[in-house]
Amino acid sequence: MLRVTLEIVPFGNESRKRVLGTMEIANTTPIVSGQTGEYTCILTSDRHDDIEHELVNWPRKLGAWRLTHAFLQSMFGVCKMKTKGTKSRWT
Repeated sequence: MLRVTLEIVPFGNESRKRVLGTMEIANTTPIVSGQTGEYTCILTSDRHDDIEHELVNWPRKLGAWRLTHAFLQSMFGVCKMKTKGTKSRWT
């Protein structure tokens, strides 16, 4: 399982940090083998209802960050990222 935790750290003060939410991604493929997998995701927050989503036939070789991005994009319609000075691989 992967867990991504979103925290706010007001003014960089670690003693004031608090968790805004977590995203837990689990592999639900019956047999862990092959090139693709099935994954479920639960996004929890203290301010919103939980969000659950599923991805099927996800290419394992793309790795954890691409899987996380795919869930965010599928749940929230994350648009293409633009960065200054570097080219984004995520679009």
